[in-house]
Parts: sequence; structure tokens; C-alpha cells
Amino acid sequence: MSHRATRTRSVWCWRATLALAAVLTVIQPEPGFSADNPVRTYHDHGVYDYYAPASYPPRLIKNVLGYHIKPAEEGLKAGNWTKAEGNIGFILNYFPNHPEGLKLALAYAAKSGHDRFALDRIKKALDINPKIAWTHLVYGVYLHRHNDLAAAEREYRKATELDTDLADAYYNLGLLLVDAGNIADAKKAAQKAYNLGYPLPGLRLKLQKAKKSE
Repeated sequence: MSHRATRTRSVWCWRATLALAAVLTVIQPEPGFSADNPVRTYHDHGVYDYYAPASYPPRLIKNVLGYHIKPAEEGLKAGNWTKAEGNIGFILNYFPNHPEGLKLALAYAAKSGHDRFALDRIKKALDINPKIAWTHLVYGVYLHRHNDLAAAEREYRKATELDTDLADAYYNLGLLLVDAGNIADAKKAAQKAYNLGYPLPGLRLKLQKAKKSE
């Protein structure tokens, strides 16, 4: 399965959560990253950039995900935080910027209240490769959840710069701009998101509500 297919599949039920504007979450790059080393290598520690598949054995990602995604989801559903954290942590210890792993970390933080767990993982994901749009989107969601609107907006806009076709980034940027009272720019973000095929009506409904209250 391609990384784009993985990302598309990950556009998941998380969208539904965001559409309700209930679970928003994110993070900041770790210091010490240099411009002349855009992708730091962690191979000596068995840690890999998910978006550089040539750097790790194909079976490794299959084994890590095959044995830990489902148990992590089961732990979240059952409220078994030890099971959830253990399996999510295992995935992200090997592949810090794996999109499904980061999504699960956000869900775990939102449900358990262990925000630091997600924050630390997203920092590591940004450190290993700061040029991945999805990771900046996750960072934006985390910040949005914590009502840091200015920082969240920067991350959403960074995500749209890195991937101009990432509908989720425009959608969440639109939600944030409505929250910030910037309706004109929110409309532009909404138009972009829906033109890219974003399926949920939440942003459109928020804009309609904002228009009625003018």
C-alpha cells in the first residue's frame, strides 16, 4: 500500500471527530535540528523515518503494524490505557512519524488526558523529518485542542505548503479561522477543502451559523 493510500485511509474517523470540533490536538519541533541535515538518521537506535522506506526492512513495518495497531485500538476502545499506550508507544518508537501511530497517540491523549505522551511523540516525529505535511497537521490539531490558535494556524498553513492537496489541513484551518473570527479566510480554506473532496459538512455548517449571527 502506498504512503498516499495509507494517508487517505487515515483520513479516517478522525475527520468525524474534528468535524464536531471536539478532539483537536498538536506540537513543536525539538531543538538541535540543522538545515544541512534535513532528515536525521536514527538507524543506530532502530528508529526510522516512515517516509524513507529504503532505509528500513520491508518486513519491519509489516510486523510492527501487524502486531500493534489492532491492540492499540482495542485498548483505546476499552479504556485500557496501559494496553493502548504500550502498543502506540511501540509503533512510534520504531516509526515516530507513522501517520496511523500519530493518530492513535492523539486519540489516546484525548481520551486518557495524557497529553504529554502525544506531545513528546509528535516532537520526535517533527525532529526525524520536519517536511511531512501530515505531521504538521497533527501538530496543528494538538495546538488547536489546547486553544493555541496562533501556533495551530502556523502548523496548518505549513501543512498546506508542504502538501497542497491535503484537504484535512485546509478543513482544520477553516475550523480554526471560524473560531478566530476570520470568516473571509475561513471561506477560502473551506472552498479549497471541499474542492479537494473533503466529505464532512462541519465547516460549511459553522460558516452558515457564523453568517446568521452577523
